[in-house]
Amino acid sequence: MVRNRRKKQAHRRRQSSGAPYTAAASHTAHHHPGPDLQPVDGSSYGVDGHPDLTRVTALLGACLAACRPCQQSLADAVLDGDRLVIAALADRVYGSAPVAGMLATPTTRALHALAVKRAGIRDGRALLAFVESLSREQLDDLLQDTLDRWSALDELADIASIAAAKAGEQGASAKAPEREPATLRTTARSQQAGGPGSPSHPPNQTPQIVAAYVLSPGVEHLLTEQERADLLRHAEASAVAGEPLTCMLCDYSADSAAEREIHVGLALRTLHRDGHNLDVLIPVWSHPRCARARIWAWAELEDERRRRGLPASDEHDEPGPSPTAGSDTTRTAEMGEADYTLFSLARLTDSIHPLVVIQPGRPHPYGLQGHLAEMLSYGLGPVDLSGDIPPPRLADWQMRCDRGRLSALTRRGAGTWYRQADGHPTPGEWRKAARAQRQALVLVLAPGTVADDGTDHRQALATVPDGHLLGGLMAITGTL
Repeated sequence: MVRNRRKKQAHRRRQSSGAPYTAAASHTAHHHPGPDLQPVDGSSYGVDGHPDLTRVTALLGACLAACRPCQQSLADAVLDGDRLVIAALADRVYGSAPVAGMLATPTTRALHALAVKRAGIRDGRALLAFVESLSREQLDDLLQDTLDRWSALDELADIASIAAAKAGEQGASAKAPEREPATLRTTARSQQAGGPGSPSHPPNQTPQIVAAYVLSPGVEHLLTEQERADLLRHAEASAVAGEPLTCMLCDYSADSAAEREIHVGLALRTLHRDGHNLDVLIPVWSHPRCARARIWAWAELEDERRRRGLPASDEHDEPGPSPTAGSDTTRTAEMGEADYTLFSLARLTDSIHPLVVIQPGRPHPYGLQGHLAEMLSYGLGPVDLSGDIPPPRLADWQMRCDRGRLSALTRRGAGTWYRQADGHPTPGEWRKAARAQRQALVLVLAPGTVADDGTDHRQALATVPDGHLLGGLMAITGTL
């Protein structure tokens, strides 16, 4: 009886620690204290009961202690267990994260989009259904990404507490964390060592953040102020954790503790999962020498990486031919199909403003995502036609008129975007409003929004999805 009881105790220790049976029976099994996880309420995910978190708690402890044997055995046990445990853990890690991470797998990026959405509606059924639909390999990717991010966050907490303790001691010498930082799987997928922008600070020393961040025009329309702040905090936290960002245009590190300037853009991507489309925003970090901050279509970014000899995925959201290098992107009436240009009037608050609606005549090489990315990078913003939100003011843009004819739209630092060689004639009422306001509301439509069949432009504008109607108020120069 005693022997059987010892076997049962060893079996329970093996289950909770992930150690081999012989080590558990001889009381030599590793024990890594994990975080105190709050119980998971299955009802918020559409199931009954509370899953057992013993194994995942032990797994987190093994990750924080960098014990690879325990990590491997416990990870296998968690993967074979209740998937609600993995779904809830990933939900906690990614539900409040502004981004999934540059090194996150497509599976994790898709879950991040669901976790962010769930945080607003507090209904986790779709998230659990997504996790349950994953293959074993995809589930392993998700678990590893989640463990990597959790371990990095814990390491940052240790560094912050040590920095706070040092700040309270006058003349105290610098001291590194007592335990060795966790060895994360992201290290194997990180930037190439020794390349341009490699970390220059010595190991085991908390680095000082020296980089200035240059955000692309359009980021303020795609991310909230809090999300932008969280994104930059993520960049600095990565440097402090010893895992600096990776430049998407050279695959070398972009270390906030070593670079004077880091450019921050976004890539628009649509993930196709189980018959559903998930629109996600992927941060694009770059050295200024590699690429200026801008908004990208994912397919365009991948093609640019191929052009530079960098690895890229074969999956395109909206495939299209790559633009010819050095080609002129100025819109003119001579470029194939003529642009659709309409002049009208718009009421803004209590005044009448001149309105110009422009639709490029040729499709963008990268489809709708390419069009939106280009316009946002130029500084145009979403326009609300209901009048509840004032249109953005485009301080860097100006409209040039010569003797009452529209000749060009230009942006400071970017040159001319729209040009008419002989000028486009404007109606008298439009010129009257332009003289009174000295500014015009410009709306840019995606190619094909308004057909050349006499369709009323107001009906076409009403069908444009939220966020796809871009433009703003710009100053009018020249003569009217």
